[in-house]
Amino acid sequence: MVARFPRILYISCNPETQLENLAELSKTHRVERFALFDQFPYTDHTESGLLLVRK
Repeated sequence: MVARFPRILYISCNPETQLENLAELSKTHRVERFALFDQFPYTDHTESGLLLVRK
């Protein structure tokens, strides 16, 4: 459903599901920007953000 949007801001705290979703979204979109955020220092937990733009 989200693949129809021209731009997608995808924020995730689970890199495994983000990778699975990105495999599907990369058919219609490309990664324009990527960032990692460490909002919980001293833990293994990180968030990542992707800006996807329609090809």
